[in-house]
Order: sequence, then C-alpha cells, then structure tokens
Amino acid sequence: MNMELSILVYSCWKNRDMWDIFLALFKKYWGDCAYQLVLLTDKLECDESRYAFNKIIALDGSWYEMITNGIEKCGTPFVMLFMDDYLFCSKMENAHIENYISLMKKYGCANIRFTKSPFTKLIDFETDRQFNKVVPGSAYSLSTQIGIWNAELLKGYMRKEWSAWDFERIGSLEVKDYEHPILETKEFRMPYAEGVRKGKWLPDGVKVCEANGLKIDFSKRPKMGFIDYFIVNMKTLILKMNPNFVQKMQNLMQKR
Repeated sequence: MNMELSILVYSCWKNRDMWDIFLALFKKYWGDCAYQLVLLTDKLECDESRYAFNKIIALDGSWYEMITNGIEKCGTPFVMLFMDDYLFCSKMENAHIENYISLMKKYGCANIRFTKSPFTKLIDFETDRQFNKVVPGSAYSLSTQIGIWNAELLKGYMRKEWSAWDFERIGSLEVKDYEHPILETKEFRMPYAEGVRKGKWLPDGVKVCEANGLKIDFSKRPKMGFIDYFIVNMKTLILKMNPNFVQKMQNLMQKR
C-alpha cells in the first residue's frame, strides 16, 4: 500500500445494499489500486471480512467526527472522499493519482478536484494551464466530490457542527483560504457516475449497473421516478442561474 493517500468511503449501515455494488465496480476498474480503501460507517453488524475494504472504521457520530476519525486512523497526508454510490464506469490508473499528489505538493494545494462543477466560480491558474483555480468564498468552492485533499487542511476547514451539506453550502462561503489553492483539472476526470440521490436510484446509476451485469434489488432502493428526476433537474437549473445567491438563501433558511 502507498501510504501517502487513503480513500475514505463515507456511508452508513442502512446503505449496505450499495457496498457490494461499489466494491464490484471498484475492483473491476481499479483492481490494482495502490491506496488503502477505507469504509466509514456508523455501525457494522457482520463479520468485517464480508466486505473487501482494506479497513472498516465504525463510529456512530457526525460527518465531521467520522471524517476526522478516518483521517487520524489512516495516518496519510492526503485523502480522497468517496460516497458509497460513486460508481466507477471505466478504467482508472494509479499513475493519475501519483501525478496529482506530486502536483499537490508542488503547488501547496488544499484540494485538486476531478469533477467539473457547473456552479463553482473558476479563474485561470496561470502557474499550470492544465488546471482552473476555484475562487475562494464562491459557491461550492468546498466540495465533497471526488478529488485529493490535504488531510490537515481539510480538517481545518470543517466545523464540528457541520454536516457534509453544511461543509459545501456554509463552508464554501465562509472559508476563504488564499494561500492554499483549490484546483480543478481540465484534462482528467474521475470515471464514475453518481448512482443514488435522496435514497433512489438515478438513471445513470442503473445504466452503469446494467452495463456491468450487476443486479439491483429495487425492493431495497427504488428507481427515481419521472417527477423526482424532473425536480432534481429543475433544482440544478435554478442553482446554475446564480449559485452564490442560492447558497446564501439556503443558509439563511437553514438558520431560521
């Protein structure tokens, strides 16, 4: 195992129907992964060897407590945050991660993200044109989407009272670190699809499973219906119009 980075898969016991699917796709497309794959869950009521994670950390606590505990127990300077429904759909290479870890060190980054956000304000990163730079304090400048994090900086950005959604919504507007850049890759994208939202299978998740011969038990987790999917897309469209304003209104409504 390369002990520079750990992959932290944030989940919970009630989502265990996703673990076999996640692992099957992870093994198929990144079977030679050089980094420890760690499951974070609130509890584990079975033999740990039932699931092929390198390590399982069970802690019935908040998102903050689970992530910080995972970072401390893994002891690696860098981490990647995964959800249990991030489903690989094509081949992944260790060389990509090795390259971006070296660039994290070179540029003193807090985070290099491997997904494109339509909501985040970006500017040119003149030091290295293969990246865009996230503007601190803009909507979704902090994100739980897949990327490499400096573990200590990530802990410093989080707050005990924040959930993962608070981290993105509140933290993005409040945390403004101009010393340690957050970068978004232009050329490389992590090859995965989001499988589930609000407890229901998204169409992309179903397609990935079907394409890989994985059977889904829809009695445990139903497909997202047309109306639900329409609402998801409408919310995305509204957020795209003015991400900063929408996040400020979400934070104001939450306080009330």
